[in-house]
Amino acid sequence: MKRLIKSIKKSKFETAILAAIVLLAIFLRFYKINELHFFTYDQARDNLIAKRILVDHKWTLLGPQSSMRGVYLPPYYYYTLVPILWLSRLNPVGVDIYTALIGVLTVILVWYFCREVLGQIPALMTSALYATSPLIVELSHRAWNPNTQPLFILLSLFFWYRLWTTKKEKYLLFSSLSFGYATNLHYGALCLLPIWLFAFFWFLVKSKKKRLILFSLLVLFLFGAPLILFDLRHQFMLTKNIYTYFFAGERISLSPKKFFEPMVASVFELFVALLSGTFLKTAQVPFEFWGKAKSILSFAPVSIIAHKPLLVQFQWWGIGLLGVIITAILWFFAKQRGKRGEKHRKASVFLYLIISSIFISALVSRFYIGKFYFFYYIFIYSLPFLFLSFVFWFFWQKKWSRILVFLIFLWMFIFNLRHALIFESPERTINDIQQAAQVITDDVEPGRSFNIAANYRSPDRWDHNAVDYRYFVEAYYGKRALDWQPEDYKKAEVLYVVAEGGLPDPVNTQIMEIYTFEPKKILNTWELPKGVVIYKLGK
Repeated sequence: MKRLIKSIKKSKFETAILAAIVLLAIFLRFYKINELHFFTYDQARDNLIAKRILVDHKWTLLGPQSSMRGVYLPPYYYYTLVPILWLSRLNPVGVDIYTALIGVLTVILVWYFCREVLGQIPALMTSALYATSPLIVELSHRAWNPNTQPLFILLSLFFWYRLWTTKKEKYLLFSSLSFGYATNLHYGALCLLPIWLFAFFWFLVKSKKKRLILFSLLVLFLFGAPLILFDLRHQFMLTKNIYTYFFAGERISLSPKKFFEPMVASVFELFVALLSGTFLKTAQVPFEFWGKAKSILSFAPVSIIAHKPLLVQFQWWGIGLLGVIITAILWFFAKQRGKRGEKHRKASVFLYLIISSIFISALVSRFYIGKFYFFYYIFIYSLPFLFLSFVFWFFWQKKWSRILVFLIFLWMFIFNLRHALIFESPERTINDIQQAAQVITDDVEPGRSFNIAANYRSPDRWDHNAVDYRYFVEAYYGKRALDWQPEDYKKAEVLYVVAEGGLPDPVNTQIMEIYTFEPKKILNTWELPKGVVIYKLGK
C-alpha cells in the first residue's frame, strides 16, 4: 500500500484521471438520490426489520427471504442496516446512500485490483468503464441487498489472488470475511464456494500455520451460524424447506442436457449485456432468464431485476468484444510457454482465477432448473470488466495495437455516458409516501387495531401489503400496524387502503389484503396529490 501511494504521488496524471473517474462515479450514483426512486417491498421490509432491531431491540436470526419460498439468508445484512438507519435517523434514503457509496468503493477497488496486476493504463480504462456502465450505475443507485455484493466478491477475488501470489495464509482469513458476508447478501455467491474450499484444503495440507487456516473456516461458519441456531430452535424448519424446494420440487438436475445450453447462454449474455447493454423500456418479455441459445441469437432482452420491467438489450458490437476477449486469452496461453517474469506470472494467476470463477459460477448455477432471474449473477457482474482489463493490458504491450485499444475504450466510454445519464422522473417521492403515512397516523384511534394495504399505480409492483407506507407510519410516527400476513388482515378492526390513482370499488376489490379483511363499508376518504386516494374501511 505504501509503495502504491508513493507511486500515485509521483504520477500526477494518474492521480488526476483517477480523481475524475471517482467524481464521475459519485455523480452518477448520487444524482437525485434523495428522491427515493426505488422503495418497494424488499427495501421497506428490510428497513422495517432493521428499525425494529434498532428501536424495539427485537433481534432476528433470519435475514431476507431468498427467491425460494421458505429459504432465508443469514441476518447480517439487517445488522449492517442498523447503524446506517441510526446515522440517517430512520430515513430510508440513508440506505440508498450506503448502497451508492459501496458502488463508488467498488469502482476504486476495480482500479486498485487491476493496477496491481496489470498496470496503470488498463486499470484507469477499466475503472472508468465500470464507473459509467449503465447496468452497474442503475444497480448502485438503489438499495437492495444483492446490489452491494460485487464489492465483497471482488474483495474475495483480490484476496484469493494475493493468497496464491504471496502464499500468506492471512489472505485466506480476509477472503473468509469478505466471502462470508457476500453469501449473506445473496446465495448466488455460494457458486464460488469451490474456489474457497480448494484454497482451504490446499493450504491446510501445505501450510505450517494450521491454526490460521482453521480459524478461517470458523469465520466462514459464523456467517451461517444464526441460521443453524434458528433451525435447531424450530425443528429444522429451514432444512425441511430447502429439501422441499430443491429436491422434492425437482429443481436440481445434473443432466448435461439440462444445464449445458443455459450455462453457455449465461456466460454469453453476462459478458455481452454487461459490456454493451442498454435499457429497453418494455415489459413484453418474460422476467425469467431462460438461458436458451435461440434467445441470445435473436438479441432477446433480459430483465436484470426480478418483477421489474428493467430490461437490457445488448448491442451487436458486444459480440465482437466477447470474441476479442476469447482471442486474447487463447493468444496469451499460446505465447506464455517458457516465459518467466513477475508481470507474466501475476497476469497468469489473475487470468486463471477469473476464468475459474466465471466457469464455476455458470456451471454450479445452472444445476438449478427452477425459475432463474438474471440478477442471480450479480455477484460476478464485475468479472466481464476484469476480463476486459486483461485485454487492454495484453494489447497495450504491443505498440501497433495501442491505438486500437484506446479507440475501443473511447467508444465504450462515450456509449456508457450516453445511456447512463438517462434519468427517469419518479412516479412518487419520499414526501408523497410520507404525506400518505401522516394522514393514516393522524386518523388511527388509540387501542384500535389497524392494518394497511395498497393498490399501486405501477403494474410491476406485485405486492399489495403497503410495507413502504407502513414503514413511515411506524418509523416516523410511532404507530404500528398489524403485520402483513393473511391472518393479520383478518384480525384488524380497521383497514386503510392507499390507492395510487384511485380504486373504483374498494370494498369489493379482489385483492387478498382487502377481501381477507372482509370490509363492509367505507368509513372515510382522503384525496391526496398525484391522484392518490386513501380509503378507511370498516367491518
